Amino acid sequence: MVKRIRGIGFSTRVSVQFENTMIHAAKGIFNRLLPDVHIFTDHKAGAQAGNSPGYGISLVAETIPGCYISMDTTNSYRKWDGVNAMDADKKKELMPPGEVGEQIVSLLLGKIEAKAHGGESIQFPKPTTSKIEWEYHHWSIQMKVLFQSQELWDVMEEEIEEPDVMDEVSEDQETVIQSLNWKDRKALYLIYKSVDKVIFERIFSSNSAFEAWNMLYYKHEFCL
Repeated sequence: MVKRIRGIGFSTRVSVQFENTMIHAAKGIFNRLLPDVHIFTDHKAGAQAGNSPGYGISLVAETIPGCYISMDTTNSYRKWDGVNAMDADKKKELMPPGEVGEQIVSLLLGKIEAKAHGGESIQFPKPTTSKIEWEYHHWSIQMKVLFQSQELWDVMEEEIEEPDVMDEVSEDQETVIQSLNWKDRKALYLIYKSVDKVIFERIFSSNSAFEAWNMLYYKHEFCL
């Protein structure tokens, strides 16, 4: 089981707000999974900041057995041979700091999941999903990160369209369809596994993960 998350956000030659936004996005997700989360800051400006504007974050998850799992990500412009990085890369848009924070969470969760599949017992405390206490908003954020870490989010954003006549589909197209259907089954299983009997009974008739996901969304939004 994951015991705590520790990390550090860093930034150079950019506003300190970039760093704060990045850390806030990451903690906003992790704090819904476990209480012990601390991410420190390391902002550099002036001569000590070097020549390359950018920002990033490094995280470490500690498990109760004493295993440490880390992940890092950075986002920066380049600086070389006296050429100003901002001018040289003016067409390049850096990932917004909020998305960097979400990305590092997704990457770390994916690595934790991979370790678990390798035989280690690594998991977050199971959230309560009773009929009264179940909170759709918190659950949906956690599930979105899980889907992204497993490369399943594409089947959640758009329903799979299958041709009426499979005989007219090329071999490559058939392979793509089969891959999407497999991802859909896996995503639907994760949804079923993450909810209790009360919630499951609302969505068990769904034909796809996309349908189950949206069924819960509309039931929540319109209190049906």
